[in-house]
Amino acid sequence: MQGTLADLARGALDLLWPRDCFVCSASLAGTEDPWLCGACREGLPLFGEAATLCERCSAPLGPATAEGGCRDCRRLPPCFEAVRAAGAYAGPLRRLVTGLKYARRTHCAWPLGEILADRLRGWGPLPPDAVLVPFPGTAAARKRRGFDPPALLAAEVA
Repeated sequence: MQGTLADLARGALDLLWPRDCFVCSASLAGTEDPWLCGACREGLPLFGEAATLCERCSAPLGPATAEGGCRDCRRLPPCFEAVRAAGAYAGPLRRLVTGLKYARRTHCAWPLGEILADRLRGWGPLPPDAVLVPFPGTAAARKRRGFDPPALLAAEVA
């Protein structure tokens, strides 16, 4: 009975305030997902557990990659210990990121933050001294956009 009431309430809300996919604008009426249609969710190019990534910068690696990470990190090691990437900058994930950064679609921070938080949980427990730091944009970019996308993402992840 409780599921039926929830379905009725969701249907009523969909009539009053229709929900659309944040990526392709397809209707989300009748679905439980609050922000992506099934096709866009399936199209997210997220890195799975089996993905071979650089241990330092998370760049995808080919099968012939030498020990010590990607060519760039071996050539000029970054000044950070490690970065983790949730997925490839392509498809629906790229459209969410570019929508947030360039089209001022601040509501895209919500699904991106959800994806990042989910991936963080999948990487295991964080060390007790771990700090979530948004990589700051330039002052000019913040002024031009009127907001700071990395800060919005960090707030959603936190």
